[in-house]
Amino acid sequence: MTHTAFDLPRLRRLHQWLTLESWAGVSCGALYWLPYSLVGSLLGIAAVAFTPILVVHLWALGRRGWLATFVGLMGGLFLLGGALPGPWRGLLGLLPLLGFYVFTWVLKLAVGEWIQEVEEAIRWRIEKARWADEAAAEMAALP
Repeated sequence: MTHTAFDLPRLRRLHQWLTLESWAGVSCGALYWLPYSLVGSLLGIAAVAFTPILVVHLWALGRRGWLATFVGLMGGLFLLGGALPGPWRGLLGLLPLLGFYVFTWVLKLAVGEWIQEVEEAIRWRIEKARWADEAAAEMAALP
Protein backbone atom coordinates (compact mmCIF):
# COMPACT_ATOMS: atom_id res chain seq x y z
CA MET A 1 0.00 0.00 0.00
CA THR A 2 1.32 3.40 -0.91
CA HIS A 3 0.81 6.40 1.27
CA THR A 4 0.00 9.94 0.21
CA ALA A 5 1.13 13.32 1.44
CA PHE A 6 -1.99 13.38 3.63
CA ASP A 7 -0.63 10.38 5.56
CA LEU A 8 2.72 12.04 6.23
CA PRO A 9 1.76 13.75 9.54
CA ARG A 10 0.27 10.53 10.91
CA LEU A 11 3.32 8.55 9.77
CA ARG A 12 5.67 11.02 11.46
CA ARG A 13 3.61 10.93 14.66
CA LEU A 14 3.65 7.12 14.67
CA HIS A 15 7.41 7.16 14.10
CA GLN A 16 7.84 9.52 17.08
CA TRP A 17 5.74 7.21 19.28
CA LEU A 18 7.72 4.19 18.12
CA THR A 19 10.97 6.02 18.89
CA LEU A 20 9.72 6.66 22.43
CA GLU A 21 8.67 3.04 22.70
CA SER A 22 12.08 1.82 21.59
CA TRP A 23 13.65 3.89 24.38
CA ALA A 24 11.45 1.96 26.78
CA GLY A 25 12.92 -1.25 25.39
CA VAL A 26 16.45 0.12 25.74
CA SER A 27 15.73 0.80 29.39
CA CYS A 28 16.27 -2.92 29.97
CA GLY A 29 19.81 -1.79 30.72
CA ALA A 30 18.38 -0.59 34.03
CA LEU A 31 18.22 -4.25 35.05
CA TYR A 32 21.81 -3.85 36.20
CA TRP A 33 20.74 -1.38 38.91
CA LEU A 34 17.06 -2.11 39.51
CA PRO A 35 15.16 -5.29 40.42
CA TYR A 36 13.92 -7.38 37.49
CA SER A 37 10.33 -7.27 38.67
CA LEU A 38 10.27 -3.45 38.75
CA VAL A 39 11.79 -3.04 35.28
CA GLY A 40 9.60 -5.80 33.83
CA SER A 41 6.50 -4.25 35.35
CA LEU A 42 7.33 -0.80 34.01
CA LEU A 43 8.04 -2.19 30.55
CA GLY A 44 4.76 -4.13 30.68
CA ILE A 45 2.82 -1.02 31.69
CA ALA A 46 4.46 0.96 28.86
CA ALA A 47 3.55 -1.78 26.37
CA VAL A 48 -0.07 -1.93 27.54
CA ALA A 49 -0.36 1.87 27.43
CA PHE A 50 1.16 2.05 23.94
CA THR A 51 -0.88 -0.75 22.34
CA PRO A 52 -4.05 1.35 21.72
CA ILE A 53 -1.96 4.11 20.12
CA LEU A 54 -0.29 1.55 17.88
CA VAL A 55 -3.58 -0.07 16.87
CA VAL A 56 -5.30 3.25 16.12
CA HIS A 57 -2.45 4.51 13.95
CA LEU A 58 -2.09 1.26 12.01
CA TRP A 59 -5.85 1.09 11.46
CA ALA A 60 -6.01 4.72 10.26
CA LEU A 61 -3.10 4.12 7.87
CA GLY A 62 -4.82 1.03 6.46
CA ARG A 63 -2.07 -1.34 7.52
CA ARG A 64 -4.31 -4.31 8.29
CA GLY A 65 -1.51 -6.81 7.63
CA TRP A 66 0.64 -5.24 10.33
CA LEU A 67 -2.35 -5.32 12.69
CA ALA A 68 -2.99 -9.00 11.95
CA THR A 69 0.68 -9.78 12.51
CA PHE A 70 0.64 -7.91 15.82
CA VAL A 71 -2.48 -9.71 17.06
CA GLY A 72 -1.18 -13.09 15.92
CA LEU A 73 2.25 -12.54 17.46
CA MET A 74 0.95 -11.31 20.79
CA GLY A 75 -1.81 -13.93 20.96
CA GLY A 76 0.59 -16.73 20.11
CA LEU A 77 3.18 -15.62 22.63
CA PHE A 78 0.58 -15.24 25.39
CA LEU A 79 -0.79 -18.70 24.65
CA LEU A 80 2.70 -20.14 24.66
CA GLY A 81 3.50 -18.40 27.95
CA GLY A 82 0.30 -19.70 29.52
CA ALA A 83 0.95 -23.27 28.37
CA LEU A 84 4.37 -23.45 30.00
CA PRO A 85 4.79 -25.43 33.22
CA GLY A 86 5.33 -23.53 36.47
CA PRO A 87 9.13 -23.19 36.64
CA TRP A 88 9.40 -21.99 33.04
CA ARG A 89 6.53 -19.54 33.28
CA GLY A 90 8.58 -16.93 35.13
CA LEU A 91 11.46 -16.66 32.71
CA LEU A 92 9.69 -17.44 29.45
CA GLY A 93 6.62 -15.52 30.56
CA LEU A 94 8.50 -12.45 29.37
CA LEU A 95 8.29 -13.66 25.76
CA PRO A 96 5.21 -11.52 24.99
CA LEU A 97 7.03 -8.46 26.28
CA LEU A 98 10.09 -9.27 24.21
CA GLY A 99 7.89 -9.95 21.17
CA PHE A 100 6.13 -6.62 21.63
CA TYR A 101 9.35 -4.63 21.70
CA VAL A 102 10.84 -6.51 18.74
CA PHE A 103 7.62 -5.87 16.78
CA THR A 104 7.69 -2.14 17.57
CA TRP A 105 11.37 -1.96 16.61
CA VAL A 106 10.72 -3.61 13.22
CA LEU A 107 7.65 -1.41 12.70
CA LYS A 108 9.70 1.70 13.46
CA LEU A 109 12.12 0.74 10.68
CA ALA A 110 9.23 0.12 8.27
CA VAL A 111 7.52 3.43 9.14
CA GLY A 112 10.81 5.23 8.52
CA GLU A 113 10.88 3.71 5.03
CA TRP A 114 7.24 4.68 4.43
CA ILE A 115 8.03 8.28 5.41
CA GLN A 116 11.01 8.31 3.08
CA GLU A 117 8.89 6.99 0.19
CA VAL A 118 6.23 9.67 0.69
CA GLU A 119 8.83 12.44 0.93
CA GLU A 120 10.52 11.21 -2.26
CA ALA A 121 7.15 11.14 -4.06
CA ILE A 122 6.47 14.72 -2.93
CA ARG A 123 9.92 15.86 -4.10
CA TRP A 124 9.35 14.11 -7.44
CA ARG A 125 6.01 15.86 -7.97
CA ILE A 126 7.57 19.25 -7.16
CA GLU A 127 10.45 18.58 -9.55
CA LYS A 128 8.06 17.46 -12.28
CA ALA A 129 5.99 20.63 -11.86
CA ARG A 130 9.16 22.75 -12.04
CA TRP A 131 10.18 21.00 -15.28
CA ALA A 132 6.73 21.58 -16.74
CA ASP A 133 6.91 25.28 -15.81
CA GLU A 134 10.36 25.60 -17.41
CA ALA A 135 9.16 23.85 -20.57
CA ALA A 136 6.13 26.14 -20.76
CA ALA A 137 8.35 29.20 -20.31
CA GLU A 138 10.65 28.00 -23.08
CA MET A 139 7.71 27.38 -25.38
CA ALA A 140 6.35 30.86 -24.66
CA ALA A 141 9.75 32.39 -25.45
CA LEU A 142 9.84 30.85 -28.92
CA PRO A 143 8.87 33.21 -31.77
